[in-house]
Amino acid sequence: MAKYNQNNKEELLYKPFQKIRTKKGKVKFLEELLQERREHPENFRGLNIKIKHIENLIKVWSTRKRKKSDEATLNDMK
Repeated sequence: MAKYNQNNKEELLYKPFQKIRTKKGKVKFLEELLQERREHPENFRGLNIKIKHIENLIKVWSTRKRKKSDEATLNDMK
């Protein structure tokens, strides 16, 4: 298990996250990161990554993108 700091955060956090192509994969990566953050907080001491930030990212990445056709129209409101 790696210790994250300002010097290696790009190689250990950002680049692997960017390489993941699917939303499901990104959510899984974030859930594993959240679990590691909860179990081993000493590995994240040099970073400003809070549990709440990771939870918010999971929520955003797990939601379905709205299409323009999903928006409410005037006929729906009648």
